[in-house]
Amino acid sequence: MNIVLGTKWGKAIASKAISKALFKKTGIRAGIRINELKASDDENGGKLTLRAEVNITKEDLEKIINAM
Repeated sequence: MNIVLGTKWGKAIASKAISKALFKKTGIRAGIRINELKASDDENGGKLTLRAEVNITKEDLEKIINAM
């Protein structure tokens, strides 16, 4: 079964939740815009597909790259 979670408000709520969780965990503020959000399942489990744009400062991007 495939479910497209494409409502505007659903993507907006998910974007806000991910953004807040990222800040709480890392201290990095990011503007997240979800373009596509899909959920699917089969006999082995489930999969969540997320396509998003993330806008952050250059300094925060360098922190992420250096942490990898």
